[in-house]
Order: sequence, then C-alpha cells, then structure tokens
Amino acid sequence: MSERHIFRVQDSEGRGPYRPGFSRFWTDPDGPVVRPWWDELGIPLAEAVRSLPVGMYSGCGFRSLELLNQWFTPIERERLQAHGFVVVRFKPDRIIAQTPTQVVFAQRAPLFGLPVYGPLTEARAA
Repeated sequence: MSERHIFRVQDSEGRGPYRPGFSRFWTDPDGPVVRPWWDELGIPLAEAVRSLPVGMYSGCGFRSLELLNQWFTPIERERLQAHGFVVVRFKPDRIIAQTPTQVVFAQRAPLFGLPVYGPLTEARAA
C-alpha cells in the first residue's frame, strides 16, 4: 500500500476527464500542452497497457494539488466542475509509474467510491 495520498479529478462514476470526444467540451486552447504518461516516460503505448495490472482499476492522479492545478487551468477546472467532476484524495493500492507531473495507480476497488476532497474550483493546498 502506498504511504502517500494522491489527488485525482473524476466524475461520480469514477471516470477521469480524458475520454474520446469529451475533451473538446472542457479543454482550454490556451492551457499547457499535456502529454500522456507513457509519452512522458518514453515508452510505447502497448508496453504501457501491458504494465497495468489485470483485475484492478487503473488511473492517473497527482502527488499534490499544486501539480493538479498546473495540469488543469482555472477555465478547465470550472468547465469540468460544471460537468460534475470533483477532486478525490486517497491512498492508492499500487503505484504503477510516476512522471514529473502525474502518478499512474491501480486500485482493487472501483474508483467511483473514492472519498471526495472537494470541488475543482476550490482545489487548494491544505
């Protein structure tokens, strides 16, 4: 079990905002260019997929609210919140990979049950 909490942006079903066709509703064209974790680590997508444990729920999060706020602009956080997204905070069962900006994790339980930390527009360091 990981000793550190991570933060994640997700909806009530436990899904993150990156899904086919949805990004156009919330991304800020003036925001930072973000890259998928496998690209940040310089590994092929097929290898990244193989690294995810079978039978567990996987996703991406952040080691701090500061990193979350660097990834999503204020406009993006407002738009995502309007679509029902919140910030959750939890200790993942397993860390799969880490980049300078994000953490890839796996959980035994579905992600929809993670404890809500707060609204996206109020995501500030405690």
